[in-house]
Amino acid sequence: MAACSASSPSGGTTTCASVPACAGGEVQACTTTDGAGACTSTVYKFNGKDHACASCADCTQVAMDVAAACTHGPFDAGGTSDGEAGTGNGPDAAGFDAATHGVECGAPVSCGNGGSYQFCRTTDSGACTSASYDFSDGTSYACSSCTDCATAVGTVAAVCSPDAGGPTDAGGEAGDVCGFPPTLHPELQPGVYCPFTGSPTKTICAAGQQCCEAPSGMASTCQAPGTSCPIPSSSSWACEDALDCAGSAAGPVCCGMGMVAVDPNCGFHRGTGFTGSHCAQSCAPSEVVICEGASQCAGGTTCTPFKTQGLGLGVCL
Repeated sequence: MAACSASSPSGGTTTCASVPACAGGEVQACTTTDGAGACTSTVYKFNGKDHACASCADCTQVAMDVAAACTHGPFDAGGTSDGEAGTGNGPDAAGFDAATHGVECGAPVSCGNGGSYQFCRTTDSGACTSASYDFSDGTSYACSSCTDCATAVGTVAAVCSPDAGGPTDAGGEAGDVCGFPPTLHPELQPGVYCPFTGSPTKTICAAGQQCCEAPSGMASTCQAPGTSCPIPSSSSWACEDALDCAGSAAGPVCCGMGMVAVDPNCGFHRGTGFTGSHCAQSCAPSEVVICEGASQCAGGTTCTPFKTQGLGLGVCL
């Protein structure tokens, strides 16, 4: 997911990141922050035209319009597409009908990794009760509320990217659709990649910090080592490369707490049941050795790439 930054006239910084490609044109999500790093505005740029979110935490309507425009063409300055009014009982900008009940989904949007997703909401007598982004493989990322999809939008962008982690850092593979086969991402310096943070740019935790990867629909965070994750049922990643364990008092080996096996549908290795990783002198029989290069494996094993929970890692097999 490409990103760029520029100084804004107000003295803040504007950061833009490309969101999943669509047939209707080029889309970028741009966030402007003040001198203290606090968000002041968020806009979606569609084919060079700005469409402002209601607030930094509420991009629901614009996200719906983008989903529609990706299939049906550009929307106008009022935020609707194909001449639809977006009011009354007729279909709104995402193709929903306010007079119906139940689950309503917009047009599918294609991802860069081969999957697709739809923006869906549940209504009762035309009033929204919940909203989510539902992927073609059955994965769903819930919005915090009908008017707050900021975290979910960031997650969708990461999951849709064919390789959100980039070529030089551990982690960052696409989500649970097959997408591109996983690859190794050797780190250049210590610091774990933290997926699904809700940020428009890739988040690398500071050396020594752990990534608390939150359950689906909630934002992940970087935390001090040895502390409990703030959200229950989070996975705690203390290392993703042996480099993260270099000099650690616990030991030089990165051990993953989970299992790795070949996904017969995708033809590559996938992790299951992972609760995170930690540094140790050696891994327990129920754990796997996490690696990012051949030199990190012993006993004739090979560093084999695999995907798990939004991460692309290596395991000694």
